[in-house]
Amino acid sequence: MNSSVQSLESESKVKAYVLNDGTLVVVDAENAEPINVVTAEGKVVATLISQEGRAVYQLKEHGVYLVNTIGKTIKVAY
Repeated sequence: MNSSVQSLESESKVKAYVLNDGTLVVVDAENAEPINVVTAEGKVVATLISQEGRAVYQLKEHGVYLVNTIGKTIKVAY
């Protein structure tokens, strides 16, 4: 019996990070992939569409955010 935990997410190569000025950068996404930026409280603050594998959004407040793409969720902090 195998009791290991398996990820339910795909092998997506999407990465997300926040620059010092609050700019959220998402890279290696599929072209025209929808990306949701969600607060830790569950409020959607932005819906982005990647262009040429990249999307950028200026975060308005400091906090923890979840970046949801097709098959992957990434936690970032500002």
